[in-house]
Amino acid sequence: MTRSFDASVPDNASSERPLVVGLGGSAGALSALTSFFDALPDQPDEAFVVVLHMPADQESNLAEILSAHTDMPVRQVTKPTDIRGNHVYVAPPDRALAVEEGQLTPVAFDASTGHQAPIDQFFRSLAQNGAATVGVVLSGTGTDGTVGLRAIEEAGGLVAAQDPDEAEYDVMPRSAIQMSRIDLVQPVDALAERVSKQRTLLDRLTATGDTEEEQTRETVLLEEILEHVRVRTGHDFSEYKPSTMKRRVQRRMQVNQIAALEEYREFLQGHPEEAQSLQKDLLISVTSFFRDPEHWEALQQRVVPALFEGKRAEDELRTWVVGTATGEEAYSLAILLLEQARARTLVPETIQVFATDIDEAALSYARNGRYPESIAGDVPAEYLDRYFVKEGTQYVVKDFVREHVLFTPTVSFGTHPSRGWTSSRAAICSSTSGATSRPRCSTSSPTP
Repeated sequence: MTRSFDASVPDNASSERPLVVGLGGSAGALSALTSFFDALPDQPDEAFVVVLHMPADQESNLAEILSAHTDMPVRQVTKPTDIRGNHVYVAPPDRALAVEEGQLTPVAFDASTGHQAPIDQFFRSLAQNGAATVGVVLSGTGTDGTVGLRAIEEAGGLVAAQDPDEAEYDVMPRSAIQMSRIDLVQPVDALAERVSKQRTLLDRLTATGDTEEEQTRETVLLEEILEHVRVRTGHDFSEYKPSTMKRRVQRRMQVNQIAALEEYREFLQGHPEEAQSLQKDLLISVTSFFRDPEHWEALQQRVVPALFEGKRAEDELRTWVVGTATGEEAYSLAILLLEQARARTLVPETIQVFATDIDEAALSYARNGRYPESIAGDVPAEYLDRYFVKEGTQYVVKDFVREHVLFTPTVSFGTHPSRGWTSSRAAICSSTSGATSRPRCSTSSPTP
């Protein structure tokens, strides 16, 4: 068969936006990539974007190398480029890639903290495609890609990692497996076979009934699925937004390669362990350190100083973070409170952050306080130095910060830790407010 390196694919070709598969790696990833493309069918009807760690001051011949392993046109992205199915796109060594209105655009590395994480940066941008997205982490060192995979997972996409036992360097895929709820952990040839089916599966999965009767039937099936989860796990998701629940159920359907809700309901009933897996997907939290920077800036400049007004060193200051998930928002709030205490020379022992969630596994992770080094893309450098310790490829929250944060489970949304509080406090809504049918945010003033 004829192999070709396409350096000038027309950018103005019109086609339906394809499913996009992001492939990230560093050391040892080249061998994994060539095996992956060797195993793909000739016309998978998907677009592939490759992001590798490469020296920024050297030219890359990655596109030419990959072109020997696929019939699809392969090009390095040097300008805004339409994303087309059955094409392979390679990130340049000196730029990151962003997805903007169906195009790949070279952009500067996000160097706000001096930390370059091009895989995370691309995966986060790619997550805006929602379910029409696959993220794959291959062989490599470091933890780049871990945080980005969580963004894809939260958006409803499929996330995968090369089997660490096969990877030449296993640190990167092991980090992804530890931090994210990875859907697929397989050798690269098996990943290629599975990923190549994703477009067809997704097309069948997202087909919605046209008639009122079909839509009613879909609603009933979804309610039956959620009731099954409630019986199996004890968690009631009836107050969550139906649209959110449908997306989360569909994510489990695509993982299990099931296209019909009725078929998935039967699968759920026949596989008791699937109820736990679905529950974990229903609890997927949109969270990161200082997520939505403009909101945290407002919190830092207006809300946090107001909490300290009139406080004496011996007074208590209690706050509550709802739906804390893996703890990033709780620690972010603790950092802002400690920063304010430093500025006011207030005794920091008076500060307490209560962080609640119904996901016990997420709370366990939060209590551990260990995060991939790629959080340097979210946490300002001065905060990393002051509140974290670098251990290998992880940042660990310092003990004196963790002492101010209490992670505790909530049995239901109606239970909370604020009964009897008599000092200033604030409640912050995180991921739960976007998933439930009514707001879960509340604030309270000092009780006389």
